[in-house]
Amino acid sequence: MNEQLRSRLQPVLSKRLGLALALWGEAGIGKSYTVRCLLDSLSCQHLSLHASSSYASLAKALPKSKKLATWAVRSLERLERGEILEVSAIVNALGATLSGLAPFVLYFEDIHEVDSEKLVFLRELARTVQRTKGVGLLVTSRKEPPEPFHTFRLEPLSEQASHELLAHELRAVLPGEARGWIYSKAAGNPLYTLEYLRYLARQGHLWNDGKSWRWRKPEGSFMPVTIEALIEQQLSQAKVSALKGYVLETRAFLPLEITNEVWMKVARVKQEELQEAMRELQQEGIFKGDTFIHPLYREVTLQTLKNPRRQHLARRIINALQGVPDLMALYVDDANLAKAQALELLTKAAYHAREATKNLQAGQLLAKAVLYADGEEKGKLALEAARLLDGLDYPRMLELVTQASQLLTDPSESPQLHALTLPLQGN
Repeated sequence: MNEQLRSRLQPVLSKRLGLALALWGEAGIGKSYTVRCLLDSLSCQHLSLHASSSYASLAKALPKSKKLATWAVRSLERLERGEILEVSAIVNALGATLSGLAPFVLYFEDIHEVDSEKLVFLRELARTVQRTKGVGLLVTSRKEPPEPFHTFRLEPLSEQASHELLAHELRAVLPGEARGWIYSKAAGNPLYTLEYLRYLARQGHLWNDGKSWRWRKPEGSFMPVTIEALIEQQLSQAKVSALKGYVLETRAFLPLEITNEVWMKVARVKQEELQEAMRELQQEGIFKGDTFIHPLYREVTLQTLKNPRRQHLARRIINALQGVPDLMALYVDDANLAKAQALELLTKAAYHAREATKNLQAGQLLAKAVLYADGEEKGKLALEAARLLDGLDYPRMLELVTQASQLLTDPSESPQLHALTLPLQGN
C-alpha cells in the first residue's frame, strides 16, 4: 500500500497535479503507521494534524509562504487569532498558501471523528487541492470517505506479513505454534497482533529463556477474545496507581486539543505529577507523548468510565472551561446539571455558534436546550431551533416545528410557524 500511495503522489511531487487521497480501514489496521512511513519517505514538505484540530491550529502550523498574496496573509492572521471566517474564505486562503508551498502534502488523521460542518470544509479543501498543482491532501478514516477523495482501503496483513511484524517487534522469531495462535486471534490486524503478543508475554504464555522464545498455549485460563478486552485489561493494570488512573481518565474525557494546564486543573495534579504519570504510561505502551498511543485506548477508557465518575469529571471540566461555551456544552448531559443551569449553558453556546454563522451547530444546541425548558419557553426554543435547521436537517426541523405548534399560543409567532409547517401539509 505504501508503494501504491507513493506512486499516486508522484504527480504532486513533480508539480504536475493536485490530488486528494484517502486511506481507510478498521481501527488498528495500520492507517496512521502507513501514512507516517509514507510521509517520512517523501522528498517534499508535509504537515500532519488530527482532523478535529481547530482552524487556528492549522493556520499556525502551516509553513509561511513568501509568495503569499496580502489578502491570504490577512485571512490566515485572522484565523490564528481565532476569528470566525466563512468556509469558502478559509479554503481560499489555505489553497493560496498550499500553492505557494508546492510541492506540499497536508495530512488529516481520523476524519470519521469530525462533525458535518468540518466535513464540508474538508471536501471543499479537497476540491480546491485537486485544482492546485503540486499539492496533496491525504486523510485517514475508519469508514470510506465521500467524494471527491480518491479512496484506498487498507486490508489486513497476510499470515506471512503478520509473522514478519512479530519478528520485527521482538527482533527474534517466535515458535510457529505461537505465531499461528496470534494470527488466528488477530486476523491480520497489526494493532491486535501486537496487543496479543504483549498480553501473552504478560500472562507468562510467552517467555524468553535467554536463548530463544518459548511458548505455552493458554488452556483453561481467561483469554480476552477482542482487542477492546485486551486494552481494558492493560488499562485496569495501569489504574492500580490512582495517579495514573486519574490522569488517563481525564485525558480521555477532555477535548483532544486541550492544553496541559487545563488537564492539570481538571485532574488536580501538579506538573511534576503529570509528567511522572505520563512517563509511566508511555513505558507501559498506553501513551505516546501526551496522548493515547492509539484512539482505541481512549475509546475503551471512556467506555469503562462509570456514570458517577463521568459526572464528576464533566462538572470539573465545565468549571475549567469557563468562557468556552461550545466546549462546555459537550459535557451537559454527563454533568447531570440542574435544568436551569443546563438550559443557560446550552442557549449561551447556541447563540455563540449562531454569531459564528454555524447554524447547524446552533440549531443542534438549541434542540438539546428544548429538553431542559418548559411551557412557552420550550416552544420558543423549538421554533428558533427549527428556523436554524431549516434546509440543514429536515427531519429534525419538522420534529421541532411539531413541538412548537403544540406549545406556542402567542399570535406573533404564527407567521413563522405557518411558514415552517407548510412541509407538514405536503407543500
